[in-house]
Amino acid sequence: VNHASKAMGHIVGIIESPEDAHLFLSLPGMREQWPAYLAIFGGFTEFPDTLKPEDQSRMLPIARYVAEVFRNALVAMSTPANLNIEIHCTDRWLRDTDPDGKPPPGPDQFWDNRPTHHNLMTQGWVYMPGNPRCEPEDGGFTNAKVWGQGWDVVTLCPGMFASTWIPQQNNAETLQDVCSRQHPGTVMFDNLVRDKIARLLVHELMHSPNVIGKSDSNGNSPITDVPCPGDPSKDAYGWACVTDLAEQDPGKAKLNADNYSYFAAAVYCNGNNWSTGWAKPMAT
Repeated sequence: VNHASKAMGHIVGIIESPEDAHLFLSLPGMREQWPAYLAIFGGFTEFPDTLKPEDQSRMLPIARYVAEVFRNALVAMSTPANLNIEIHCTDRWLRDTDPDGKPPPGPDQFWDNRPTHHNLMTQGWVYMPGNPRCEPEDGGFTNAKVWGQGWDVVTLCPGMFASTWIPQQNNAETLQDVCSRQHPGTVMFDNLVRDKIARLLVHELMHSPNVIGKSDSNGNSPITDVPCPGDPSKDAYGWACVTDLAEQDPGKAKLNADNYSYFAAAVYCNGNNWSTGWAKPMAT
């Protein structure tokens, strides 16, 4: 998030002042980060000094929005004690029955089994439509303002720890590990970062109003999982859906959580240019 916020400050500067693009592009990593931004959030030219006023008017509101989200997240996470968010490594805090074994009083209700703390009320039935439980292939999910109060809850699914994340930690294949290396052109970015816990956590945090500093009329994050253009029956997960959104509708790309997590990963993995989805050499 730190890397993404810094990059977005420069990208907004490029779009605001194309005549100064050469100054921004001379900064370390920006010749890779600019095309990565275009691929992930949409844009109209790889050569920013040729931006026309109509290009600026389309691109600038989106870039400013993305920059604000990352900036808000960076500020919020700099003081974890004030963040009002819980991260659980299992979905066991949601039970199908109350402590006495009684079933829920209605559909889509679960017993919130978390201990009460601070000003947070728990220990009761909470309405959560959409089956918020870990399926075998799930990485995680986020519930905003549980009980209508200020706390958001991010759940990371235990199956992924056993099958993927712990082996990655043991074998030096975490996001930090793979991003510390340069990669040959045969490496696909999606294969490199898709199953990393750090990228997934950025995705889930984008669903937290307390992290991004934005909420809709229902108190939820405006950044959701929008339909994938190639298959509207599925959410826009993965590089193909992310870049299709950016190309077809940048306004939706700025509201899709995976676009943020892939951009954050792309600028963090700064040993290559990932704008095509493949490992390209750094600019010289």
